[in-house]
Amino acid sequence: MSKVADDNNSLSPLELYLSKFSTPPSVSYEDIADSPRGKIVHIETERFIASSLYSSKKTYDEYSENIQQLYKLTFADPIVMEKFVIGTARTPEPFQFQGLVNSQSMRWEKGYPFAAFMVTDKETDTVVGYEVIGNTGIDNTGELVYLFNKHYHRSETIQNVGYENVGALCLVYGESLFKSKEKGKSNI
Repeated sequence: MSKVADDNNSLSPLELYLSKFSTPPSVSYEDIADSPRGKIVHIETERFIASSLYSSKKTYDEYSENIQQLYKLTFADPIVMEKFVIGTARTPEPFQFQGLVNSQSMRWEKGYPFAAFMVTDKETDTVVGYEVIGNTGIDNTGELVYLFNKHYHRSETIQNVGYENVGALCLVYGESLFKSKEKGKSNI
């Protein structure tokens, strides 16, 4: 084993993350109006912000421009979708995406913390992708799901997008869920 590998084995997950990014990720919460338990979560990294995939609107045409952009740049793109979940292009229609957004919004409104995030580029406000930290129903075990806009795939100019975002999701949000012993309860 090389010296670098030995050194990396002794680093904590946060130290490994900070070996690539100088700023640690942070998490903040804001209340959802008219929802006593509902919270919007924001996870901020050096270059990106992941925010709860939430809309008080119920139809695709009413969604914010960013949520519509999420659909167009990820879920409606066959190149992106061929890498997602089952490995074959399966691009949902807008009404199917609408169902996804509405179900995720309902989770956030009810304070259920295992729900989806929409990631945006802080510099350009471009939608980067979608990520979820899910509850498998098995204590202390979660699952990750993510997909990113193809312009952020293995780019020479934009590197480590997945590592930065999924790492932050696990390090700050996942850790806070674990520390709070959150196992699917309906509060954050």
